[in-house]
Amino acid sequence: FTTASPDSKIGVSVVEEIPSGSTISTGTNRDNNDNNVVSPLSVTLFSGLETLGVLMIWPNKGRDGKSNQWTWSSNDKLQVSRAAKSLALALSMDKERVSTQI
Repeated sequence: FTTASPDSKIGVSVVEEIPSGSTISTGTNRDNNDNNVVSPLSVTLFSGLETLGVLMIWPNKGRDGKSNQWTWSSNDKLQVSRAAKSLALALSMDKERVSTQI
């Protein structure tokens, strides 16, 4: 669990690769080993002890647009973590706004 800032209740979990059995196929011939296992990334969003949601991201294609095996870089995971923190903050602010309107 990491927080967006030391004084904030907003936080996100560690970015994790979730093993999955799903595959992508970019060709019509299924015998040419063109199917690749997709490992989505998952990040849980928090406000204090409350879970706001989960951000999951799947790759669409390989980095070069071909059907190569996708691997997440540490920079990819850092960018996903930053996006998750922003999303958690936005969801928390929206929740506070809605609760004050009731």
